[in-house]
Amino acid sequence: MSSRLARVWSLALLLSGGQLPAATVAPPISLASLVERSDVVFKATALGSSPSTDAWFAATPPRPASATRLRPLAWYKGRLDQDSVTFHHWPSPEDNPPALGPVMAHRLVSGRAYLIMAQFSAETGQLRQLHRTPPPRSFPTVCECLDAEPHEGASPSQAVWLELTACARRGAPAAAARAASLMRLLATRTGTGDYPVEQLVEALRERLYSPDVNVQRQTLYDLTGRSWLRFGWPPDGGLAALGHGTLPGIGAPKPAHSEVAAAAWRALAVFVDSQQPDWLRGMAMEALADCREPMLQPMVRRWARSSVPEVASRAPLLLANFQGDEDLLRELSAAQDPITRRNCALAIAYGQFESLLPRLVDLIDDPNAQVRVAAAARVRCHSGRVGSSAIARSAGLSDATG
Repeated sequence: MSSRLARVWSLALLLSGGQLPAATVAPPISLASLVERSDVVFKATALGSSPSTDAWFAATPPRPASATRLRPLAWYKGRLDQDSVTFHHWPSPEDNPPALGPVMAHRLVSGRAYLIMAQFSAETGQLRQLHRTPPPRSFPTVCECLDAEPHEGASPSQAVWLELTACARRGAPAAAARAASLMRLLATRTGTGDYPVEQLVEALRERLYSPDVNVQRQTLYDLTGRSWLRFGWPPDGGLAALGHGTLPGIGAPKPAHSEVAAAAWRALAVFVDSQQPDWLRGMAMEALADCREPMLQPMVRRWARSSVPEVASRAPLLLANFQGDEDLLRELSAAQDPITRRNCALAIAYGQFESLLPRLVDLIDDPNAQVRVAAAARVRCHSGRVGSSAIARSAGLSDATG
């Protein structure tokens, strides 16, 4: 894409608008609410499955239900005084996630332990799954456990957290990642909020220094969550205000905020300054992209001068969260490293630094294609009364240059 075309394209995107439909997202169901709805909460080992004859499942054909025989290990709510119990549920194919499809399905493998929230059928004297269809953003009512050890005396919620913590710390990478994801769901305000987020950080902290780099990488991802950086802010429809007005259907960006990163910032900052592999240290900085902790700002300034490219190139992304470092961002935007310059373009737009808008416009002429594309795409997102005229000039609409 030529410099002139990139400029015209960015101007067209800037001036475009349109009313966007609003999406309604149901709030997640808290763990406490799931426990309250359950007749029993228990841990058990799966012994084997056979076809279910429970008429409750006949209302949703054609998928047949299963009856899985279980050996109870611990009861956390309710109790059936039996050596084995039968749990009726829809089975989930091995190659599909358990909550896909029109019904709530669960896969129980013989020999493995599970924590189960279930309802008790007075007609059959058997247990059946809690939900017919998957609730939105809900904690799973059947959760695989790392081992068969009971947690006697624990409340249902305590038992859930203990099982997840054990799996996150000692489970295989895929199982540990799943456990960490569920813990984040339980510990954040955007999730269910059942637990303080500090408990999640404490549970994940030791995984940062695992000898397995795959575990380290997944842990850094778990601590990042839905950051603006990971999900490519700004999306269409989430652009910033222009001057003192707004384009139709387009609102100002929300302040960066990550509960997990804010609670874990000290652990992540120590990791950045550690002797871990450079690419992992760079990932730790990305995990801090939504953190506005004031004590972090002087560290970011120091990282911007680092001799490690993976660290120095990501410093601009963190500077976007703070005021007072516009001169440093301007300096870094002229660095030899194109990744640093590209990240400066992202930071200038995300931080809404009006004084740096001319520099952002200049980056549309950068010799590196990635920098040019990043600058052209982000110019449209910049607020400020001077924005539209500066962009028009950069597009060559007010003169014959370009």
